[in-house]
Amino acid sequence: LQTGRAAGAATVHVDPSRVFRWPELTDIAVGTLAELALELE
Repeated sequence: LQTGRAAGAATVHVDPSRVFRWPELTDIAVGTLAELALELE
């Protein structure tokens, strides 16, 4: 997440526990890759 942010890229945090510990570095936060697919539709 830090590297993506430093590069100016959008960041995706996939966390099945849904804790999402670094919200300041996260553009999209999802619990599963299936959720990510829905977000990108």
